[in-house]
Amino acid sequence: MDNLEGQAFADSAREVLGTTLRSTQFAVHRRIKLVSLVQGFVFCSMAKKFFASSSHLNLSSQSVQKTTKLINHVWIHSKKETPPPNFHLSQADLDQELQHIFGAGIMYNCARRDNPLNLILPAYEMLWRVVLRLGIEVLCLDRERRHLYEVVLFGFANSPTLENLDSQAFASGMTVRAIINEALRLYSTRRVYRQHSSARGESDDTSLVAADIEYLHRDAEVWGLNALDFNPSRWLDDGHVKGKNIQKQRGSFMPFGYGPFACPARHGAAHILIGVLVAVLVKGLGDRNVGVDEGASVASVFGERPLSQERDSYEDIVLVTR
Repeated sequence: MDNLEGQAFADSAREVLGTTLRSTQFAVHRRIKLVSLVQGFVFCSMAKKFFASSSHLNLSSQSVQKTTKLINHVWIHSKKETPPPNFHLSQADLDQELQHIFGAGIMYNCARRDNPLNLILPAYEMLWRVVLRLGIEVLCLDRERRHLYEVVLFGFANSPTLENLDSQAFASGMTVRAIINEALRLYSTRRVYRQHSSARGESDDTSLVAADIEYLHRDAEVWGLNALDFNPSRWLDDGHVKGKNIQKQRGSFMPFGYGPFACPARHGAAHILIGVLVAVLVKGLGDRNVGVDEGASVASVFGERPLSQERDSYEDIVLVTR
């Protein structure tokens, strides 16, 4: 992703968030659900990035909200060995909503590999969860270092390039890559599932194999006694982990998978997307003085650290204009 492409994505993300916060629902009631906001923001930003040239793109708030809920439902049940009996109905509903958003021509008159879900779903699924939790870390939980994180992220969003991921020009002693790597360590994929065939190659002799990424990323023997703390400083040696267990840490860090199934965005593109989205989200909410209900403490709202990884966590949290 070059500088012009990164800047275009940042401009588009600002437009998406601004449109959402100027929506009738938020403008009138001054309240909006945090998870719904982040999911819609990330989904629309990715749709505009991958399908900017589409003349049909229809990102109405109602369609986007219904689509993100269906994606969440389908994603959860697709990971089960035995999906529920009505699973096909959810898939059909999702196809219908995607047709409404992207157009029948894109959805059904092209090769299967060109289905928008093949681009949107993997990117959206990882990004919204990381963007949500990193946004919470910056906005609500690490008040002492919030200004430092904001300076770094806001500076990066104005010039989102691969080179600037590791630059300390925005603020001495911190980089965008360090902040994002720490978010990926604590809040990326929890487990990876793969169908494994036996060495005999028999089609019916397969098993479901799982890799516990969350355990690898939070193991105190590898990451130290502060393994559960959000601490980007642990990554400040050229973006790599530092300490006595550096080789174990590098080998245990796999937010993008491993081997032939590793995410192609692992070499920097994902970091740019996350950095821009979090920067735009934090600045957009901060500029409008939007936050969680002042009547509740941060501890009572978000619970203990690290933040929960459950998919339905924080669904009831409402942002208000203070």
